[in-house]
Amino acid sequence: MTADSAHVRAVAVDLLREHLAQAGHLRFDVIGACMSPLIDVGDQVELHATEVARLHVGDILLFDDHGQFYTHRLLAAPQHQADTWYLQTRGDRSPWRDRPWEASQLVGQVAVIYKPNGRRIDLAQGYWPYLNRALGTFSRWEAALLARGMMVRRRLFGTRATPVAPWAHAILTAPGRLLAYLLARFR
Repeated sequence: MTADSAHVRAVAVDLLREHLAQAGHLRFDVIGACMSPLIDVGDQVELHATEVARLHVGDILLFDDHGQFYTHRLLAAPQHQADTWYLQTRGDRSPWRDRPWEASQLVGQVAVIYKPNGRRIDLAQGYWPYLNRALGTFSRWEAALLARGMMVRRRLFGTRATPVAPWAHAILTAPGRLLAYLLARFR
């Protein structure tokens, strides 16, 4: 990335944050699949301005990483260390936790998902806040289980590829993906 393109991205992110601060919300198209099946490519999401103190496990957040945007689920309560808040997240499709995000990278919180078929999922209404918290907790357990499984695999087999790894990973992540799929498809 050139210095000019980095500057353009920084200005674009500043404009996005300024718009959120003034209007309170922004709606845009999803182009990544990291939160599938709940949020698919082609869906639209409505982003709301938020503060770290108002976040809960399971909230779906948008982060900026030098002009690249990531929408992932919060796995644990924000942690305060050395005058900075850190947020631990994970994409619903990812087997691994993200590196902790600094609160300064937080752009906003996904509040509503709009499906192409006209369906609207308001994450702040009805049972969705509770389901998101359950999905966040389940996702944290799943990531921890996968990490421990990798430690055991390395102790048993070293760095060699094993035929067990792909299907073990699929079995361990299937319940969480199935739950998210069912919640997204059947209300």
